[in-house]
Amino acid sequence: MRQNRKTQDGRTQKGKRMPQYLTPIARDKVVESMRDGVIVLDTQSRIVDMNPAAQKLMRRSLMEVLGQPLEQFLFRWPDLAKRFRDVLEARAQIVLGEEVEPRYYDLHISPLYDRQEKLIGRLLLLHDITRYKEMEETQERYAKQNARLFQKEQRQRKIAESLRQAMLVLSRSLDHTAIVAEILAQIKKLIPYDSAGFFLQDGDDLRLSKGVGFDYTVVDARIPLDSRNRTVQAFKHKRTEVIPDVRVDPHWHPFSSHEKVHSAVAAPLVIGQEAIGVLTVDRFEAQAFTDEDAQILQVFANQAAIAFKNAQLHQQAQSAAALEERNRLAQDLHDAVNQTLFSAALIAEALPNIWEEDPKHGAQVLEELRLLTQGALAEMRTLLLELRPAALTEKSFGELLQHLAKAFTNRTQIPVNLLIEGDCALPPDVQITFYRIAQEILVNITKHAKATQVSLNFDCAPEVVVLSVCDNGDDHMVVRRGLAHVIQTFKDVELVAEAEGGEEALLWCRKYSPDVVLMDVKMEGMDGIAATEAICKFYPRTKVIALSTFHDKNMIKQMMNAGAIGYLLKNVSLKELANAIRSAYAGKSVFAPEVAQAMAAKQTAPPANPQVADLTERQKEVLALLAVGLSNVEIAKRLTITLGTVRYHVSSILTKLGVSNRTEAAAIAIKSDLVEE
Repeated sequence: MRQNRKTQDGRTQKGKRMPQYLTPIARDKVVESMRDGVIVLDTQSRIVDMNPAAQKLMRRSLMEVLGQPLEQFLFRWPDLAKRFRDVLEARAQIVLGEEVEPRYYDLHISPLYDRQEKLIGRLLLLHDITRYKEMEETQERYAKQNARLFQKEQRQRKIAESLRQAMLVLSRSLDHTAIVAEILAQIKKLIPYDSAGFFLQDGDDLRLSKGVGFDYTVVDARIPLDSRNRTVQAFKHKRTEVIPDVRVDPHWHPFSSHEKVHSAVAAPLVIGQEAIGVLTVDRFEAQAFTDEDAQILQVFANQAAIAFKNAQLHQQAQSAAALEERNRLAQDLHDAVNQTLFSAALIAEALPNIWEEDPKHGAQVLEELRLLTQGALAEMRTLLLELRPAALTEKSFGELLQHLAKAFTNRTQIPVNLLIEGDCALPPDVQITFYRIAQEILVNITKHAKATQVSLNFDCAPEVVVLSVCDNGDDHMVVRRGLAHVIQTFKDVELVAEAEGGEEALLWCRKYSPDVVLMDVKMEGMDGIAATEAICKFYPRTKVIALSTFHDKNMIKQMMNAGAIGYLLKNVSLKELANAIRSAYAGKSVFAPEVAQAMAAKQTAPPANPQVADLTERQKEVLALLAVGLSNVEIAKRLTITLGTVRYHVSSILTKLGVSNRTEAAAIAIKSDLVEE
C-alpha cells in the first residue's frame, strides 16, 4: 500500500497530525513476534526477508531461501507460484500443507514503495485461517445434518398425519369401503403408486376385495393359497414382501401385466396373530420400493386389517342384534298381548253369567274388559312400531311416549302421569335414541323398582330436549340400569359389570380390573366412600368417579380423600358422562360445575402439608384451581395471567410437591384444605 508522504515534523502534506512511524528496531520486533507469515520479495520476486512464522511454514531458514525466487518457497504448489508470480496486489484464500492435513491461509499481497514512490518489491502476508475453515466445515456439516433431520422429522410428521387421518375415519365409520378408500389415499401421499389392491382370505384362496388402478378392477379375482405366489407368501409368513422387478419374478400374482408393472410390495393384513389378507401396491416406472416404503405400508395394512375386521364384526353384531330383537318382540308379544287377550277371553266368556246374576258387578267386569282390550291394542301398536323401525321416526315423539305409557300401564297396572311440553321435531337418530332410553327405563321400573306410580315428562325446546322419568320405588336399580344402557352406546367404552352395592363392586374389581368405576355415594351396606377407599387401596389402577344427587361439601371431601378422581351429579348429560369417563381413564380430574364451585373457595387456615407451605400465594391459587379440574387456559383467564405464567407455576408446583402429574397434585391440594370442604 502507498504511504502518505510526511514532513520532518510528522505532519502530512495537508497539515494533519499523523502517527509517528515505528523505529526499525520496534518494527522488527513486531514482525518477528507475529503468528502470521510475512515474506518480502524484491521486484524480481526473490525472497529478501521473512519472519519466523513464514520460516516455520516453509520449513526452511531465512539463510536457505534468501535471494531465492518465490517458486522455491512454493515449489510444492507450482500452480500457486504461477498464479501469484507477477501479481502486485491481491487477496485470496489458499491451501498449503499435506493432503492428509491441509492448512488454509488468507494470502494478502501488497506492493512496496520507497519514499519516492518507486516500486521496490512486494509484501506477502499469510494469515492461518485453518481453524475458521474447520469451524465453517463443521457448521456446514451440522447444517446438512440438521437439514436431513428436519427432512426426516417432516417425513415422520407427514406419516403421523396420514395415520391420524386414516384412524379418524376408522373411529368414525364402520363403512369399510370408505375407510379403505381413505387408507389408499393416505398411502399414496407417502408412497406414490400406480395401482393397489386388498386381498382377503376366502376359503382356500385370496380374493381381490377392493382395488384401484390397473389390473385391480376385476373384483373377486382369486389367488390359490397353495401357490408359490409372493402375495400368498406375505400372507402365510405374515411378513412384507418387496419385489424390485416383477418382470423377473416368476411368482408374482398371475393377473398382473408384467408389461406395465415394474415393482411391487405386499404387506399382510394382521389382527393379533391372525392374517386375514394382503395389501399390494404396484409401480409402473423403474423405481423400486424401499424397505422404508414397506414398513410404512405395513403400518397402514394393520389399520386396514382393523377396518375389515370391524366391518365383519359389525355385520355379525347386526345379525345377532336382529335375532335378539326378534326374540324380544316374540317374548313381549307373549308376555303382554297374549296374556292380556287370554284374560280378556276368559272375562268375556264369563261376563254373560256375571251380568245375569249381578248387573252392577257385570258393569265393573265389563269396564275391566274394556281396559284390557284397550291396553292390548296399545301394546300391539307399540309392537308394530318395533317391527317397522321407520315408524319410530314418522310419528312425533309425544305420540311414541303415549304408546309406551299405555302399554306400560296395561302390562303392569301402574299408572303413568304423562306430561308433554313443547312441540319440536327431533332428528331421527336422536328420536330413536330417546325412545330406546324411555323404553329401557320403563322395563327396569317394572323389573326392579317396585313402584306404584310413574311420571313421564318430556320437554322439547328449540335447542334443549329433556326427558325425565320418576317413580316412587327404589331408584338405585333404575339409575344403574339406565346408566348401563347409556354407556353401551359409547363406542369406545365397554361395560364389564354392574354391582348392587360396595361389597359386590369390590368383587367385580377383583375379577375384571376395570379402568373406571362409576360409584354412587349413598348405598345400603358398604357405602360409596368406603368402597372407593377400598378400591383405591387394593386396585390403584382403577379410577373412581363419584356419582350423587347431592353436592354436599363434606361428602365431596370424603369421596376425594377416599381416592375418587372426580365427582359428578345425576343431572350429567350423555356427552358430559362420556367425556368424564374418558378423562378419568386418562388420569384427569373431572367435576360437575356445581361441585367445582363448591370446592373452589380457599380456606383461611394455613395448609397442614409442609410441601404446600413452600408454595407462593399465587402458586396456591393455581393449585386450588387445578384441583377442581380447570385447564391451564381456564386458570389463566380466571387469574388474569398469561398461559406461559400458568405453565411455569404448574411446573414449579409439581416440583415442590414432589409429584409427577396434576392428579397427584390435586389430591394433595384437597387433603391440605386448599379447596373448601
